[in-house]
Amino acid sequence: MELEVIGRIEILGRPAYRLRAVPVGSEDDDVLHALGSGADEYELVVDAEHGFLLRSEARLGGEPFLVLEITELSLDDDLPPDTFTFDAPPGEGFDAVEPFRNTTLE
Repeated sequence: MELEVIGRIEILGRPAYRLRAVPVGSEDDDVLHALGSGADEYELVVDAEHGFLLRSEARLGGEPFLVLEITELSLDDDLPPDTFTFDAPPGEGFDAVEPFRNTTLE
């Protein structure tokens, strides 16, 4: 990709950079599939502080055909301790999983 910074923007209350990205060469574009493979160009919005992608717009012939964007963002919030605890539904359980073991080819 050939990248060009085309400006700054504020999105979701965060400072960000607008980038124009143009595919270069005839390499396989499977890497860009999630952003819209086959596009002539992309406009990307990247968070200025953390560097993550906030928005992408895939264009073909100057017209957008796929837009992906974060619509809500929260950073550095305190989360309750049970946020990432999964309890099985009532009456259900979990299957036992054996721990991974190293095995030789012998």
